[in-house]
Amino acid sequence: MAGHAAYGQQAGSRLGEQLLACRRPASPANLTPPAARRHPAYACSVAMGSRSDPEPALSLFPAEQSSRRDVHGRLGFGDPRHEPHYIAGQRLGLVPWLAVEQTTRVEPPEIRYARSGDVHIAYGVVGDGPIDVVFVSGWVLSNFGVPWEGSAADFYRGVSSFARLILFDKRGIGMSDRTHGIPDLETRMDDIRAVMDAAGSRRAAIMGFPEGGPMSMLFAATYPERTAALVLYSTPVSWLRTDDYPWAPTREEMRAFLGSEEGVRGTDEWCDGRLRRLAPTTAGDPAIRPWWRRWVQSSASPGAIKAMSLMNSEIDVSGTLSSIRVPTLALNRTDDEDVPIDSMRYLTGRVPGARFAELPGADHGWWVDSGQIVAELKPFLLGLWKRGEWDMVETDRVLATVLFTDIANSTAMLAEVGDRKWRGLVEQHHALVRQQLVRYSGREIDTAGDGFFASFDGPARAIRCARAISDGVRELGLHVRAGCTPASAR
Repeated sequence: MAGHAAYGQQAGSRLGEQLLACRRPASPANLTPPAARRHPAYACSVAMGSRSDPEPALSLFPAEQSSRRDVHGRLGFGDPRHEPHYIAGQRLGLVPWLAVEQTTRVEPPEIRYARSGDVHIAYGVVGDGPIDVVFVSGWVLSNFGVPWEGSAADFYRGVSSFARLILFDKRGIGMSDRTHGIPDLETRMDDIRAVMDAAGSRRAAIMGFPEGGPMSMLFAATYPERTAALVLYSTPVSWLRTDDYPWAPTREEMRAFLGSEEGVRGTDEWCDGRLRRLAPTTAGDPAIRPWWRRWVQSSASPGAIKAMSLMNSEIDVSGTLSSIRVPTLALNRTDDEDVPIDSMRYLTGRVPGARFAELPGADHGWWVDSGQIVAELKPFLLGLWKRGEWDMVETDRVLATVLFTDIANSTAMLAEVGDRKWRGLVEQHHALVRQQLVRYSGREIDTAGDGFFASFDGPARAIRCARAISDGVRELGLHVRAGCTPASAR
């Protein structure tokens, strides 16, 4: 190691004046001496610490004063040093000859909690690349604990080797709070925004898998200013068959399927059956089965699994596809039986400008051969970054639901109660409507007499708000008419 230290001291004299502070999560200690000498973190760590066996401090991505990073290691914005490949005043390319395990050593993230309404959402951050990727996992699988003991960790490491990967557990599963009732898709979509805010992510690529895909699509259509790119892996558009979407089961088939699982959900036998369906090439591996069982069983109870299935059965985002205006990459394996490849071609054909990549294989699970996914994901996202398109918002139009309400029979009531009393009733009506708009995250657009125009980020909130307004004004002796419609809003 003496030779290494000598090399580092020479490099340190060249770089010392330029480097204010730098850090590196990986260590070249396990590399051969020639590889360690090529590792740019080596010189930096010696220059800063002069240790004989240094723990490197420099990332292959941005170098920056550690005091400028928040608790998640997130860089600020607006400084040219935050651009990719900036090291000690130089713009360097990615190092192609370093394998992922040589450039980063990723440990399971510290679990933190974001508040989404009154629900605590567990999240964690790994990696410190120049771009953010939010992974919206599918089904009932947690991103913490057990998955890091098996092949799922390969995916986490692959993505976090070039990006800051933001993981979270959806409400109702894993380390996040359990919920009462069945939350709608807009509520679950809001969890993405809450996690991004808590993690200090201004703009990110959103990657969704199965029902995480519709959540991601709705988020991208509703918040294009927060969505740099959309990545969809093996994602259905609807969980129920329609004339335009024949790849999903009918409602009767879904009901029969849910009934067949009663009393067996969560058992070892049931988990083995799901593994055969989701990752058939690994189902016969005796080392995989115990890990898979523990992953599923530690992620959700039988009741939570059923609740998730019921939530999914209500998903249909076919009307959202044409409203997505961010760079989109869709991925699917050729022989995936859970989400047939033709269904992903259907999706891609309806998202403007979307790119489709067909991957070989039959496994639905992202934790199997995840290198295939990362190999498509990395150039797609880093290409946007290098071309300066990461912060480019191509449209100021977003998906919204517009709600209109007014007081029924207002002319007759005015004649009956008189001007003075009517003005008091209208004031109380307006106060109640505005209270419900705040409660359901609506935005007042305009008022006209006793009528209100408001917008929402999804139809479920608009409908619940309209019902709450209708119930509330009854105490005033009033009745309202209400209607809502999806719209593209500025």
